[in-house]
Amino acid sequence: MKRHILMGRSFIVVAEFPDTDEGTRAANAHMEANPGVGVLAVTCGRIVLADKKDKGSPTPIS
Repeated sequence: MKRHILMGRSFIVVAEFPDTDEGTRAANAHMEANPGVGVLAVTCGRIVLADKKDKGSPTPIS
């Protein structure tokens, strides 16, 4: 299970797509087919999707 850390919280990644026009279309299609999924972040050339109910787990401060 892949995780993504955002604002001090760790979220389970549901799916990832490249940050391209084709990747955006694929991410939108995925979210249309799975209404409980949304964009968590667009970073480092990737579109990261997570479950909308996932509030993230706190991560320790290093």
